[in-house]
Amino acid sequence: NSPLMKDVMTISASSAYRSPGAIAQGATVVASWGGGTAMIVRGSVNGKNIVALNVFPPSSLMEFDFISGDIGPLFRNALLYR
Repeated sequence: NSPLMKDVMTISASSAYRSPGAIAQGATVVASWGGGTAMIVRGSVNGKNIVALNVFPPSSLMEFDFISGDIGPLFRNALLYR
């Protein structure tokens, strides 16, 4: 039900970096990778909403071959999240 998941049905990443780091106190995991590692985390810092995406973004469209699915809508939603 999170607005962060609008138009996001599936994401697959064959070789994307996924940090195994801990979730900050008070943060909420919105979605996880298949192995259980958090993929989308939301929370607030000093009264401002923040979103963390646990995926290494490509530096160009040519590097998008390691990730597929609705990654574009996910990035859009994270950027627009308030």
